[in-house]
Amino acid sequence: MAQQPEKKITKKISSWKQKTAYRILAPESFNSKEIGVTLANAPENLVGRVMGISVKDLMDDKSKQHMKIVFEIYRSEGDKAFTRFKAFNISSGYLRSRAQKGTSKVSCIDFIDTDMGRVKIKTMITTHKRTTSTNKASMIKGVSEVLSGKKRKLDSFVQALLAGKVGTELYKSIKNICPVRRVEIYSIERV
Repeated sequence: MAQQPEKKITKKISSWKQKTAYRILAPESFNSKEIGVTLANAPENLVGRVMGISVKDLMDDKSKQHMKIVFEIYRSEGDKAFTRFKAFNISSGYLRSRAQKGTSKVSCIDFIDTDMGRVKIKTMITTHKRTTSTNKASMIKGVSEVLSGKKRKLDSFVQALLAGKVGTELYKSIKNICPVRRVEIYSIERV
């Protein structure tokens, strides 16, 4: 019988041991708060990753537990990964609880220009009672005029939204059309 060649034994290194932990930081408008940790082989592999976080956890405010912000990593230095705003949304369960029997729900989609590019904004208006299609069209027009009125900085717009200033501004612009119960911006995303 022929002699078989000896097999070389090589020790395989686990891919987890080759990776490094990076701290993910929120944008400066959120005080560069650490929002998570991720692993990567190299810092350039981090760019483009997204991280979603509840506004309740980000701002320590229980009343905002139905809101979620998504950040995107755009650069890294050392063991830190820096993010920028990518999207904002409100849970569908919360939105369903706002629309009740005997009321009207009006949805509006707008595009605005910001310092970080074009942004798609979805707004929901709920009224105290059913309203006509003419009133709905007038409310949509009023919301569009307020949102597209001026060019904004995206970070300051998101901060104003979370503070409730944008919703109040929209509410004041359309409350004379018909009795409005609530105005919610339920989705923002960079296009």
